[in-house]
Amino acid sequence: MRVILLPEWMHSGEVFGQGTGGVEERLDALAVRVVELRGRSVALGVRVAAAAAAKRVYSEGKRVRSALEAWKGEVDWIQREMVAAKEKVYYFPTLAQAALWCHYLTLAMLSESVLSEGLGVRETRNRRVRGGRLTLARQLMASVSFVLGQVHIAENAALGVRNATWDKTLPPSPYRASLLVWPLTVASGIDRLEQQQRWFKAQLGYLGRVTGVGVLECAEGEEWLTF
Repeated sequence: MRVILLPEWMHSGEVFGQGTGGVEERLDALAVRVVELRGRSVALGVRVAAAAAAKRVYSEGKRVRSALEAWKGEVDWIQREMVAAKEKVYYFPTLAQAALWCHYLTLAMLSESVLSEGLGVRETRNRRVRGGRLTLARQLMASVSFVLGQVHIAENAALGVRNATWDKTLPPSPYRASLLVWPLTVASGIDRLEQQQRWFKAQLGYLGRVTGVGVLECAEGEEWLTF
């Protein structure tokens, strides 16, 4: 199944009644491109691929990366505020913004994974791309607590101060946990994320217990899917 490309009818959200004007719809369209890119990369690994074919996939990967960066520039209104510098925890104005940002980070990580691991990039370039992927992983880790409802800001308008509280022991609601299932499923399967991958797997197993989706608890074991 991993080497089967997306069918043509999935390339556009129009068949599902989805428009193309909003940032969410544009990110969905980019998700399709990233998944298609990953499928083409995996397909190259299971057959004797011509260098020209690999080069075309790599060129498409760079275009996808540029498109993701352009999308990021469009959503500069997604404000992230560091509330626990030591462990890097972000606060967002709304849950919707936080969830959208997590989806972007996941797609960017998967795109970088294709560029650095799947297409034989030169070693010096490979190290730089892998470093960027680790940075994205750390940003995703810093965003998880807010989505789970563990970060709160208390504002005192009279004094003009804001106090941040972060309680990582606070249990999330199943709804909040469900918003992270897809991002953490993908992130936990991306190779060479070092300790970040172990953290994603542990979090995903925890989300499985919160949401009642038992299969997610398998992420904590040795055998888990990889992207």
